[in-house]
Amino acid sequence: MARLLANYAGGASPRPLQSAGCVTVISTYTVLLTDYVVLVNVVSVVISLPAISDAVRGHQFVIKAMLATPNCTVDADGTDTIDGQTTFSLSTQYQSVTVFLPPTGTDWVIL
Repeated sequence: MARLLANYAGGASPRPLQSAGCVTVISTYTVLLTDYVVLVNVVSVVISLPAISDAVRGHQFVIKAMLATPNCTVDADGTDTIDGQTTFSLSTQYQSVTVFLPPTGTDWVIL
């Protein structure tokens, strides 16, 4: 079941609710170690990966842009990298990226 969105009272920013490792986000978001799939339902956003030092080797995340003309930046934490780069961009509707932390790796790897 996909994560649902709930609004804070008083018109504050919406917050995602998690279910079974899948989250749907509509604002800037930091991926949790309990997440597996992140569905991005906003045109322009930064999705931040957790620090490699906090992640378990073998951990992976799938991040998917759901809307037309997305400008979604997947951002590695601090000096961490994603295939040697600090960011990865999703710029096409339904484009996705799976990032994986290999057992002996020191950066996220795109599968």
